[in-house]
Amino acid sequence: MAVEGTTFHGTLVPIANEVAYGALASNTSYFGMYDACSFKAQVSHSVSGSGKTTVLLPDSVVPKGNPGGTAHRCYVTRLDIYVNGSNAASGGTGIQITDTTGNVVAAFTTALLTANTGYSLPSADGTSGVTDDCIIGKLPAGSNTGVGLQVKNNGAVTLGASSPITVYVEGYFAP
Repeated sequence: MAVEGTTFHGTLVPIANEVAYGALASNTSYFGMYDACSFKAQVSHSVSGSGKTTVLLPDSVVPKGNPGGTAHRCYVTRLDIYVNGSNAASGGTGIQITDTTGNVVAAFTTALLTANTGYSLPSADGTSGVTDDCIIGKLPAGSNTGVGLQVKNNGAVTLGASSPITVYVEGYFAP
């Protein structure tokens, strides 16, 4: 029996549910081509300590490709980060959004993480202190296939427990 799907970036992508993870998880199903390859996720990251990570999109939801096919990557098309509360971050270098093997997709310096502030990518492109590899078709150097995304402290960053950081991400899976 033939697999039903659509060719996307040169690979047959089977019709599948949209992936929604974290605070956005729901049972809603979409079967259009864009939705079949898309993901969105939202997490709250409590900042304390060196190297602390929060899973944004687990490896298990990233398509591994058709039998004999190429595993997929997470291409991020939108990323929002917001400091909730009256505490500013201190210490370390900042917050990174990386794939789960450590390749940086976006980064925000500690100095930017002040009370009740937020940034959206790609609209914050060019902002001093922001590293952005969130453009469609652009991947961070060494980006891996078959892995998800995480939020990570770069160094010993601290932020009061009453001021977690909310991270929202949208994108698509492709080889």
